[in-house]
Amino acid sequence: MQKTKFNKDTKKLEPVGDEMTLTASPATKVVKGTRNADTKKIEGGDPIEGGLNAKALSSGKANAWIATDGDKVTEIRVVGGGKKNK
Repeated sequence: MQKTKFNKDTKKLEPVGDEMTLTASPATKVVKGTRNADTKKIEGGDPIEGGLNAKALSSGKANAWIATDGDKVTEIRVVGGGKKNK
């Protein structure tokens, strides 16, 4: 995993800091992330069926917010799955 930051000038995500490895336990929650318009934050929603083995994560194209406690993953909020092919 690597943190990213949006560059307003280039309109692209840029890596910030070094890559890191986090540990996810079977108790890690995998939920649909929804944007709260009032707080402008991504909040956890309904659980995603399959948890860490969900198709949304295994595609490799999911956009997600990862909540951590130290180097342990506590929650993954999936907010998109990339572009859909028509």
